[in-house]
Amino acid sequence: MLYFRSFRDKSVLKSLPIPLAELEKEIFSRTERKHIYYQGIDTFIQMNKRIPFLNLSVPLLIISKKLGFGQKIYKYIADNREIFPVNHCSDQFCEINNR
Repeated sequence: MLYFRSFRDKSVLKSLPIPLAELEKEIFSRTERKHIYYQGIDTFIQMNKRIPFLNLSVPLLIISKKLGFGQKIYKYIADNREIFPVNHCSDQFCEINNR
């Protein structure tokens, strides 16, 4: 099962042993028992294992990781993503400032 929680929620942030600067750079996940943490491409592998129609992509993601380009592609996408500012959205639209 997947649960999505925002590190911008102060109660979530307090419960994580990961610095805020790292959380802002890339996606993190953890096992249900909270002992093992994943980040980047490893998080996508874990998510795709749990979403039935994405299961077929898991071998491709694992191969891309082992060949060394999966994390690089993830990192490129993460570094170039658009972040929606908190409290800048309404029911109709989200205000995004141009770079």
